[in-house]
Amino acid sequence: MSSNKKSLTIRVLVVEDSEHDRRLYRRAVREATGKADFRITECERAEEALALLEDKAASFDLILTDHKLPGMSGLELCKELLSRDCSVPMVLTTGAGTEQLALKALKAGVNDYIIKDGNQGYLDLLPAKLLEVVQKHNERAARIKAEKALRESEKKYRALFEGSRDGFVRMDMTGSIMEFNGAFMKMLGYGKRELLAKTDAELIPEKWRSRESQIMKEQVLKKGYSKFYENECQKKDGTVLPVELRRYLVRGEDGKPFGVWAFVRDISDRKKTEQELLKRKEFTERILDNLPIGLAVHSNDTGKLLYMNQKFVEISGWPKKSMPDGEKTLRCLFPDPTYRKEIRRKIYEAIAVDADASTQTEELVIVTKGGLKKNITANLILLKAQKLTIFTIIDTSELKLLQSQLIRSERLAATGQLAASIAHEINSPLQAITLMLSELTDKHGADDDLSAGLRLLKDAYESIRETVKNLLDLNRPVTEQQVFVGVNEIIEKTVKLLEGYLKKNKTEIILHLSRKVPPAFVSTQELGQVFINLMTNAVEAMVGISRPGKKWKGRTDAKNEITIQTKFRKRAIVITISDSGPGIETGDIDYIFDPFYTRKKRMGIGIGLSTCLLIIESCGGTITAKNGANVGAVFILKLPVVLDPVLAE
Repeated sequence: MSSNKKSLTIRVLVVEDSEHDRRLYRRAVREATGKADFRITECERAEEALALLEDKAASFDLILTDHKLPGMSGLELCKELLSRDCSVPMVLTTGAGTEQLALKALKAGVNDYIIKDGNQGYLDLLPAKLLEVVQKHNERAARIKAEKALRESEKKYRALFEGSRDGFVRMDMTGSIMEFNGAFMKMLGYGKRELLAKTDAELIPEKWRSRESQIMKEQVLKKGYSKFYENECQKKDGTVLPVELRRYLVRGEDGKPFGVWAFVRDISDRKKTEQELLKRKEFTERILDNLPIGLAVHSNDTGKLLYMNQKFVEISGWPKKSMPDGEKTLRCLFPDPTYRKEIRRKIYEAIAVDADASTQTEELVIVTKGGLKKNITANLILLKAQKLTIFTIIDTSELKLLQSQLIRSERLAATGQLAASIAHEINSPLQAITLMLSELTDKHGADDDLSAGLRLLKDAYESIRETVKNLLDLNRPVTEQQVFVGVNEIIEKTVKLLEGYLKKNKTEIILHLSRKVPPAFVSTQELGQVFINLMTNAVEAMVGISRPGKKWKGRTDAKNEITIQTKFRKRAIVITISDSGPGIETGDIDYIFDPFYTRKKRMGIGIGLSTCLLIIESCGGTITAKNGANVGAVFILKLPVVLDPVLAE
């Protein structure tokens, strides 16, 4: 303890005009060992002290001044210093003091008052008195500073507490509301007295109260706080407010809990945003699920399958929950290791492209979950910035089938036409042979050997005639079973099937399909073949295939367009297919439906339109052709509307 006291240095400014008293002060503090280390600075007049303190007030810990001084008195000096907000403690001394003077000094703000009475031993008490004054002053200054800091802290806390947009509420351990800020009161719509009369449980919907009790028991009381969690609060108007909150346990000095603070945030806007995002997500997924192409999204980082639309499920046969991620996806779709290796190589080639987004299109064959092989057109879209790979597929199996059927139909029709020509050439000689055999049989019927030979010739003739009959049957194509079907649907489906071909040839399809058109009683597949023939012919005319070596005026500048229009007119479905090509030569228009008539020099044998004619006529309809008003060819198909399938048969 003594070492600590000796370490305390007290710088004292002594204002005393008596050299005798100053010497006594110096001796008294010097002999006061163990009290403090007093360092004395002396002034004889109050005016001198004021001048010194003007610049060096912080250099002193105490001012010891005599009351009776030449000029300004000691009390006047103290009053002047206090008026200047001097914070140095002051002690006033006097040789002939009175209670009235002492009272004035203390009222003025002097820290202490000493009467210089040698009989009372004031010099012996002086060091202790000076030390006591300094210590009390320091303690008071420290207390004032702490109180000021506390007030500032409380002011800041209160500003934060009341200015926060989030709610704060304090409850005791029974749940009674004890304190809250304005934000909490505003978000629930209660008045101050109303809230103070409430309990925590009354502000929470009944369905959440058991969970709140569980959170208090398992988190707040055990850890001293809860995690952030979502809940609901009951507002004064009866509505429910979604909130996010966190609870903190409050303990007393004895360590026992006496209350709970809760931080409460209104998340109604966030919930609305989440619901809106959810609606948008559902809307987007509905759009993606109704796309006519299959779509799957993979993460490049994890290889995880992030999304797969309904069309992808239909084409691949793999349900969303059953399709595995990453490399296993390739194994499912391409079970053949050699073929899968080739597919993987193409994927890596796409990844190696130095671009933020790259696309690669391939004609592939996948195997469905049921083991069925399907032809697809696949697009691999790599988004490097988003670290995603989008895999789109279009089922071209039906298109491949239609194409092969069309080729077969064309070949069959060509063979049938050729068979008809051959049959005509053969039937004429056969008629003469028939007459000669009948004549020889009548004349030489008694000759057994000759009759036997004639019978052999007749059998050979019958064989030739049956062969000719079979050849003629090839000119009568077998039609698919006719059903009621929407013509618009067949057109839209055909356009989708030809999408890649049309895109390759930079051709735009414009559809004007009337929703008033009733179903037609036709063969879906054969009518689709008609549309394919007409559209491919239009594309070939516009890109110049139909007229090799001959460029029609403006073709390089013209826009390739095919317009398809459907109408319901006079109990008939009218389908108009027009293009922006060069049109039909005037000399050709009467012959374009004839077999083997073609203007294509590099490809085609001229039976496509004749096949279309046969199919449309088999449905009881008609097909005609003409040139457009300005450019292009126009084909008009008319199909009868059949109300009774039995009547149609």
